[in-house]
Amino acid sequence: MEKEKKAKIIKITSYSALAIITFVTGMVFIPKLIREIKSSKDITKETNPDVDNPINPPVETANPIGTIDDVKRFQDWMDLKHANWLDNHTSLNKGFGYGNFGSQTLKAWTKYSTEYLDKTKNPNVKIHSDKKIYKAIAKETLTRVYKNVSDTIPIRWAGKFEYLGDLTGVVRYDYVGTKYLQLKLADGSFRYVYYNAVLIKKV
Repeated sequence: MEKEKKAKIIKITSYSALAIITFVTGMVFIPKLIREIKSSKDITKETNPDVDNPINPPVETANPIGTIDDVKRFQDWMDLKHANWLDNHTSLNKGFGYGNFGSQTLKAWTKYSTEYLDKTKNPNVKIHSDKKIYKAIAKETLTRVYKNVSDTIPIRWAGKFEYLGDLTGVVRYDYVGTKYLQLKLADGSFRYVYYNAVLIKKV
């Protein structure tokens, strides 16, 4: 009788522990998995790597270069001086998205604008001497902010339209290929958010 009681207690304890482990695992990993699937679908829908998602436009069109022709000139210059500058390691070559100021042109401009302006002296490009700042704003409630792209648990959750940090122009990928934007905080540290989870505002 005593053995049956002990066996019953062990059985109940085992089921309870299993239920707790299942619950915790679900709370931690399932939301990230769902988000990664959604993010992968969003990336698949993009027919060109230099075109922003038209369904979720930025708060403000962050285009410091100028007109469409000015953007084309910069993209041509990138193809010539920094070949294979797109994330998929190819050049644009006047392909689809030519003249669009998309996410990868923003990334290239953030990195090479000083060199471009110095080398080309393009009078059509209207830009202040100081560097433009692009702020990342949370697009939705409970936007996950990570310390590293490899982290499963976010360092914090941001509220809708909350300022997250300044764009650095760097895009990182985790182990399953999910895109993250790198953000720089006021203290000089970096954080990462899902590529499609932010709105961009030019300052």
